Formats: sequence, C-alpha cells, structure tokens
Amino acid sequence: MNSKTTLLEARDLNIHIGDKPICTDLKMTFKAGEVWGILGRNGSGKTTLLHTLAGLRSPTSGEILVKQKKITDYTRKQLARQLGILLQNNQSTFPSTVLESALCGRHPHIRRLQWESARDIEITRQALKDVDMQSLIKRSTQTLSGGEYQRLSIATLLAQQTGINLLDEPEAALDLHYQIKLLEHFQSLAKQQNKLVIMCIHDINLAARFCSHFLMLYANGQFTTGRKEDALTKDKLQMVYQHPFDLVLTKNRKIFIPA
Repeated sequence: MNSKTTLLEARDLNIHIGDKPICTDLKMTFKAGEVWGILGRNGSGKTTLLHTLAGLRSPTSGEILVKQKKITDYTRKQLARQLGILLQNNQSTFPSTVLESALCGRHPHIRRLQWESARDIEITRQALKDVDMQSLIKRSTQTLSGGEYQRLSIATLLAQQTGINLLDEPEAALDLHYQIKLLEHFQSLAKQQNKLVIMCIHDINLAARFCSHFLMLYANGQFTTGRKEDALTKDKLQMVYQHPFDLVLTKNRKIFIPA
C-alpha cells in the first residue's frame, strides 16, 4: 500500500439529524498517509458524520466504501479489522484490569472461542507502552482518572491495528503533554505506516499542527474540503465558527487566535 491508496470514500453522501442537514452531496476520497481534521461548531454534526463514516449509523442517502468495497458488505468483525473508532465518553463501568480492557482491541483478529495469543498480548502491551500506561496494566479500570481512561481507550484502538483510524475528540481529558504526544503518534502512523487518520477536534491550533487536510462543516449541510494550505484560513474559520480570527506567524507554524 502506498500513500496514494484510497482507503475510505464517500459517494454522494447526504446526512441528516431529523430535518437538519449535516452534509449534502459529500463526495470525498480519503487516502493512506493523510490526517484529516473535521472542524465545525457545536451541534454542526461532526460526531454524526464520523459515526456515519464508521458505519455506526446509516446516511440519508449515498454510500461509503472501505477499500473500494461498500461498507454495508462487510460483517462487523470484518469491518473492525479495517477501521477503528475512538468514541467520546467511552468509559465503561465493567470491572477489568487495564490490560484486559486494552486486549478488547484484538478481538476482531481472534476466532470465535479462541483465547488471546502471546502475540495479541505483545501487541497490546506495546500499545499501552505507546500511551505511557505500561506500569498500570494490573490496575482496575475503575480506579483510572479521566485522562488515564482516555489513554487506555487510545491504546485499545492502537491494539486493533487498523488502517483507518477515526477519532472523536482524541485530545479530550488529556493534559498538554499527552495531547501533543498522542497526536504526534497518530501523525507518525499516517506518515510512516500509510494509515489514514480522521479526527473531530475542537482545538484549531492542534488541528493546524497535526492535520494535513480538512473537512469544515458550515450551516445547512454546506462544507468545504482541501489541503491545510488551502482550507485553513482566517476567512474560512470565521465562516465555520461565526467569529473573526487573527493570524500569528511563528518560525514554524501559523497560530489562529479568536479576535
């Protein structure tokens, strides 16, 4: 697989919540090696769009393809080998250790009635190491802080080892250090392993730092898409958020500040 391979495609996609249009006639190809940011105001439908792309809800019309195959033609287990999603507020009340919880990411790769193999445990331990939770593997998930549980959820997704990673507010509940560290990790997966990352994210400057492409949701089902250089401008951000922005240029990047 190379960085030009299309992993996910939306064809004439229309999505509504009740009578409210989220996107109208969305035609998109998402390719290996790309990191997409979905920006929009509260209630604009970012999460709904992400859930639709993941096959968790049906669009009003149109279709989604995963590796050139209709998403509806996959079984849930087959799809989970191709696509993983980090959900908001995913904290479980089921008692388990950190390692047991993260091992759930390996379930799509395990046959029915089969136990996790030594390789599954090795992959999961590495995922926990990637989020700095290797020292907590025996801890009960019920004792974790919100930030620790978010890191555990990310480790579970990493253990799934999918080519497509859909992230709903991956920075939520994380301190600045882990926001940067884990977004750098997903950016590295895209660049070095040709994975696709699509994230709904509130922090515009984190998005500007780590995303290569943007899908920006406006009102009434309208949107704009493009590479960061073209999509992320003061004027377009003002259209999205209905608020003016100032642009500050540093040596390495652009910083957008609400005016």
